[in-house]
Amino acid sequence: MRIVKMRDDYFTCKKTRVTFLLSVMVLLLHISTLANYTLDSEMGKLLLIFDDVIHAACEVAVPLFFVISGVLFYRNYTLKLTKKKYKSRFFSLVIPYW
Repeated sequence: MRIVKMRDDYFTCKKTRVTFLLSVMVLLLHISTLANYTLDSEMGKLLLIFDDVIHAACEVAVPLFFVISGVLFYRNYTLKLTKKKYKSRFFSLVIPYW
């Protein structure tokens, strides 16, 4: 019984760290402010390249959130739990956006 608890704690800790990192990446994706300025110097061009690299790297954050959502949906999945899982997702996803 202790081994299962340790694995669940490990998974929860890793999931929390990854979702935090992905949240920061989404934040960086939305606050790319260097593109608003015209930087003509060599340092300015380097900063714009750096901004483009950060932007490109952060574009994987939203798809990874969808992957994590799918993994969490099918974790501990059995056919008996299908109705319960869909009902739970309906009330947590559909109703708030209605």
